[in-house]
Amino acid sequence: MKTLTTILSLLILIGCGPKNQDQNQTDKRTELIPEPDRDTQSQTKKGQYGNEPKTKCNCDGLVDWRKDVKVKLFDQPNGQVINTLTHDIQGEDFLTFTIYDSQDEFFKVKIGRAIKGQQQTGWIEKEDYLGTYARNYSDNDTLFLFTNPDLKSKPTDTISKYYTELYTITDCEGKWANVIMKTTDKEFKGWIEPEMQCSSPYTTCN
Repeated sequence: MKTLTTILSLLILIGCGPKNQDQNQTDKRTELIPEPDRDTQSQTKKGQYGNEPKTKCNCDGLVDWRKDVKVKLFDQPNGQVINTLTHDIQGEDFLTFTIYDSQDEFFKVKIGRAIKGQQQTGWIEKEDYLGTYARNYSDNDTLFLFTNPDLKSKPTDTISKYYTELYTITDCEGKWANVIMKTTDKEFKGWIEPEMQCSSPYTTCN
């Protein structure tokens, strides 16, 4: 009877021994594998699904249709010329653009002819023929130019007369444009709000 008890005990030990050893090894491997870093997970998710970077500007303008100019398109500020753009004056197809960024003497734009031109993105030099028109068409419409791109900022100029001249764009912030316009006896300068801009070379904007 003692011999039978001994044999049964040995069989139980043999059956349980390897299982316990494998379990111990599994526990050790689990301890060696670190849990994913929560910050890393968040950064990866943001990188895959996050919003695209916002542009500095998103305002429209036109190349003065009265001037037969050649607009050089660069791959970067002071970089290589990738194209040279002109009006189709005979076909009355003029260059218009949207500004996305402003750096020193350059604008980053999407530019092309308004009717048939294919839009291209690149950098163009800031020139006095790049601008917008004002929309204060009647005597009842007063145009305010502001010190900052904010309706709550102080006006730099109050213009009650409608001028057909182009307001040259010198800088931008969102849909606001910083402009300058010279007449024979005065210079107007400041930020023009989006609702008072008209970038059409063909007609007034209602």
